[in-house]
Amino acid sequence: MTKNHIQLTSAEIAIIWTAYMNDSMSKCVLNYFQHIVGDKDIRRIVELA
Repeated sequence: MTKNHIQLTSAEIAIIWTAYMNDSMSKCVLNYFQHIVGDKDIRRIVELA
């Protein structure tokens, strides 16, 4: 098996890092909101998100 080492550009690394940060923040915000939401219908939507 051959190993290919592809070097990413700074723009590609920035896109990956931004996506990671956005996903991490969304997970924290939705987890918090899930604990404080009172409406059962909204809770189901947050759980799906």
